[in-house]
Amino acid sequence: MPLSAGVLLWRGHWGEAERELTGAALDLEASRPPSAAESTVRLAELRRRQGNFEEAEHLFRAVEFHPMALLGLAELALDTGKPQHSKECIERYLRHIPAENKTQRAPALELLVRAEVALGDTTHDQEIVLILQTTANLVPTNPVRASIHLAGGIVAAAAEEYDAARQHLEDAVLYFEKSDAPYETGRARIELAHVLLRLDRREAAEREARTALAMLEEIGAMREAKRAFTLLHQLESSRRRSVELLGTDARLTQREVEVLRFVARGMSDKEIASSLHLSEHTTHRHIANILTKLDVPTRAAAVALGARSAGIL
Repeated sequence: MPLSAGVLLWRGHWGEAERELTGAALDLEASRPPSAAESTVRLAELRRRQGNFEEAEHLFRAVEFHPMALLGLAELALDTGKPQHSKECIERYLRHIPAENKTQRAPALELLVRAEVALGDTTHDQEIVLILQTTANLVPTNPVRASIHLAGGIVAAAAEEYDAARQHLEDAVLYFEKSDAPYETGRARIELAHVLLRLDRREAAEREARTALAMLEEIGAMREAKRAFTLLHQLESSRRRSVELLGTDARLTQREVEVLRFVARGMSDKEIASSLHLSEHTTHRHIANILTKLDVPTRAAAVALGARSAGIL
C-alpha cells in the first residue's frame, strides 16, 4: 500500500493517494506499525505539497524517528523560510545514511544545495553537484537525472551563470516530465522562468510560468501555484509596460524593447546578438529601428528616453 500511495503522490494523483493513506491508516497501525509510520510520512508529504504546513509538521513530528520524516521536515523548513533548520535536518539525516548508499543520500544532497543557496553559503555546492553526478552514473534513472540538473541549475543561478543555469533547468524539466512528476516539473519550471527572466527572455519566462501555473493548479499544489501566479503577474505587467513604451507614436516591438534593455546595460551589438541568439546584422537593424522610431540620434539618447517614458530600463 505505501508504495502504491507513493507512486500516486509522485504522479500528482493526490485524491487517490489520500484515500489510500487515510483509509488504511488505522489498520496498519494495529497490524504493521512500520508501514503505518511510512504511511504517515507520505500523508505528511501530501499535506506539505498541498500547502497545509501545520498539519504536515504535526504528522512529520509524530514519526520523526523515520528517516524520510527528517527530509520532510527539511523541505517544510525551506517552505517556511527556515533554511538553517532545514540544513540541520538534512545533516541529521545524512549522519545515519552510509556514504555508499548513494540512492538514499541523493535526495538529501539535492535538498542541501537548496538550503545552502537560501542561506547564501554555496561554498560546497559544486562539490555536492559532482557527487550527485556520480550517483547519476551509477543509478541512471530519470528522477535522479532530474534532481541533479535541478541542483546544478540552482547552483549556477546562485553564481549568476544564467545560461548554464538555463540549460540545467531545461534538462530538469525534461527529466521530471519523463518521470511523470507534475509537482516537481512545475517547481522546476518556476526556477527556469526566473532564470529566463534574468536572461531578459521574458516571453519564454512567461510561457514557463504559465505552464507551471496550470500544472500545479491541476493537482492542487496551491502554494506553488501561487508562486507561479505571482511571477506570471509580474511578467505580464512588465510586458504591458513594454508594449506601452513611449505611447502610440513609437510602438516598439517586444524584441526591440528587449534589445533596448541590453543597450541600457552598455552591451555591444555582438554581445546583444549572442544573448538573444540573433545575428549581428539583425541586432544592428533592431537598433536602427529603435533610433528611428524614437527619433533620437544615439543609443544613449534612446536609453534615456526609454527610461523616462516607462521606467523599465
